[in-house]
Amino acid sequence: MKWYSKYIQVYEKPFVSAPQQVTDFVRNKLQKLSENRQPLASVILICHNEETRLLSCLWSLCENQYDFPIEILAINNNSSDHTEDLLKQLGVTYFNELQKGPGHARQCGLNQAKGAYHICIDADTIYPPHYIETHVRELMKKGVVGTFSLWSFIPDETHSKFGLWLYETLRDLYLTIQAVQRPELCVRGMTFGFNTELGRKFGFRKDIIRGEDGSLALSMKPYGKLIFIHSKKARVMTGYGTLNNDGSLFSSFKVRVVKGVKGIGGIFSKKKEYKDEESNLVKRNKNMRITRTINSIIVLFLYITTISCIKNKNLYDDSLAEKKVISNPEFLYPYINDSISHTAEITIHIKEGVRQLTLSDAVIPPLKYNKSWLFMLTQDDCRHAAFCYTWAAINGKPLSKKSFYDLPHLQTNDLPSDCYYLGKTLGSTDGAENEVRFSFATTLAPEEKWMDNVTTINKKDNGFHEQNGLVWGNVKEMLNFGIGIAFHDVMATDINNPNDILAHYEIAQNIILNRLGRGCKMLAEPNGNKNYVEAAHNYPVIKTFTLQTGGERIHPFEEMLNLENKLIERIFFNNHDEIKEKIVNELSYPCEQREIIYAGVHGTDTSWAEFLLWLNDTYGQDGDDSMWMPNQEEYYEYNYYQVHGTTEVNYENEHTIKLTVHLPGQEYFYYPSVTVNLSGIKKEDIKQISSNDEVTGLSFANYENGIMLNIDCRKYLAEHAENFVKRYETNPTSVSAKADALYFVNMLKDSDKKTELKKRVE
Repeated sequence: MKWYSKYIQVYEKPFVSAPQQVTDFVRNKLQKLSENRQPLASVILICHNEETRLLSCLWSLCENQYDFPIEILAINNNSSDHTEDLLKQLGVTYFNELQKGPGHARQCGLNQAKGAYHICIDADTIYPPHYIETHVRELMKKGVVGTFSLWSFIPDETHSKFGLWLYETLRDLYLTIQAVQRPELCVRGMTFGFNTELGRKFGFRKDIIRGEDGSLALSMKPYGKLIFIHSKKARVMTGYGTLNNDGSLFSSFKVRVVKGVKGIGGIFSKKKEYKDEESNLVKRNKNMRITRTINSIIVLFLYITTISCIKNKNLYDDSLAEKKVISNPEFLYPYINDSISHTAEITIHIKEGVRQLTLSDAVIPPLKYNKSWLFMLTQDDCRHAAFCYTWAAINGKPLSKKSFYDLPHLQTNDLPSDCYYLGKTLGSTDGAENEVRFSFATTLAPEEKWMDNVTTINKKDNGFHEQNGLVWGNVKEMLNFGIGIAFHDVMATDINNPNDILAHYEIAQNIILNRLGRGCKMLAEPNGNKNYVEAAHNYPVIKTFTLQTGGERIHPFEEMLNLENKLIERIFFNNHDEIKEKIVNELSYPCEQREIIYAGVHGTDTSWAEFLLWLNDTYGQDGDDSMWMPNQEEYYEYNYYQVHGTTEVNYENEHTIKLTVHLPGQEYFYYPSVTVNLSGIKKEDIKQISSNDEVTGLSFANYENGIMLNIDCRKYLAEHAENFVKRYETNPTSVSAKADALYFVNMLKDSDKKTELKKRVE
């Protein structure tokens, strides 16, 4: 018996005729899957008027075999039959997409997906037992961004078995040839899988009737491989769909042969873009706009009438059952959508009766927040401890004397029994009474498979052991808190060959872009190997370096210091006393003579936590507040703005001053934030400060004979802050969650949004 035979018994049959044991099985399975809070893969089926085919599809998906967590979500695409009723009866987690069309439906699913990998499903299709596993295993391989597989048609009485076999055989051969240079043309939505985060970078096209799947595949192709899966394990069974639009099987075959012959020459050459056929474009007429408006009103009404009934849900799984989960935060700052360059406009309104002000030029000082010395830290080898010791200590998270944990342990409060807390977060201030937490840079190992390792939670033996290194989810959470990243070792065959290393920089970068939605521009030289530095000089994306030996000692207050392509030396101290001695000695010099104190480290432990606490209590927010501790990426960007940025001061009128700050950036810039000193005016002279939309964060305070303004132009700073507010709202008894929420809210400029978010926390 064919694997699909049992599913055909309910295919295109009334739902009421389905065996009760089948519907019960599907319902129970879907209920269990809905408990997966951190799925590895999101299985997203779209359905438009599929009431007679939906059960067969879901039954086959529920019987799929795999050893990792998944979620199954459905998108009801403006169905006019009983599709939505069946979704409710079966207990499927589903969303309504009122805009008709596969592009709209698939994008809705992509927006809701939690998994690292996205599996597209059509509700009129039946899937073999190892379908999900086969696609996901390929997607987890290095450099793979998308997968696609083959399909057959469900046998029926109107189509010849031999005719179908011949048709499918010739079609498969054609697709195999075509996939060599133009795999995007072989992609079908019902057999398509891809990296979720990369998919979100481009999204599904909504302006075409069909081809949204291949278009997305084409967009992703420059970032990695599109894998054609020929295995029977991934070969699906589907209905006849557009095949029947051409009449008989023979007619359909003829149409496709003629089309294939006409385009045969083109399949042997790559293409970066395709011209849309006029017939495939969605017509955007007035009636459609009216329909969208009405639909929007309906959605708004439903939202308003139901919002009061929505309960705060615990986003974390409190079950005691042992589980293997993928480490992943519920939110990652969308770096890919940020702008490279920024123009900040600050309008300062002066109080009535204030003396005539004499303003000099605005100046970006050598160090942010006008700090007098700089400390930096880079942690090598993608060490697990970078998350649960270094990052944890800075951000007030639990520490253990001997154990290690990942993000899912923190999310589920499944922690080592000996955990303790420092009792506060560690940092300095922005000079205007707002906290600025310490930062550092961690190196990555993008080509290593263990960065995809799953985490076991609720493990009975409490085995919180050190893993091979950081997993991607830990890195994402660290990035949310401002940690920097750097290239280090790569998996080059010959590490003494700069060309081999260079090729792997590109491989590693593509993986980083796929996993994190942002690139890397920093190299932390591994093991003193200068071949890495030589290779990096031929990879223009890398702009900032730190060396173990032979680098420069940087003095931040040197006149117009330019860090671009500077080889900065760091020191691997033998112990913390040596670092403290170095600090005390360096601070005995005037600011102009002080060099950066730059520490390198591999593993960290609670003794490093105590050292960071000492920095906080002595030179940070609980000390003299003289130190700035950024990661090297941020310091490089700040210096770039100091060198290349411009400031303009103009009088709009007698009581209005306009400050314009131009911040030109480079590729992979993510810290568009500067301090500007404006002399000749004091805080008490100011009635109000406003800004343009480019400015999302703003604070100011008196400094020397004027004021300092701290300007932040991160586009999604408010959304970022709201994410942490939501985290707090799901766990309002958590002191740490409240501290994080207030920290990010306080970064915002004064606005109604900031006030609203503060009220939700306080």
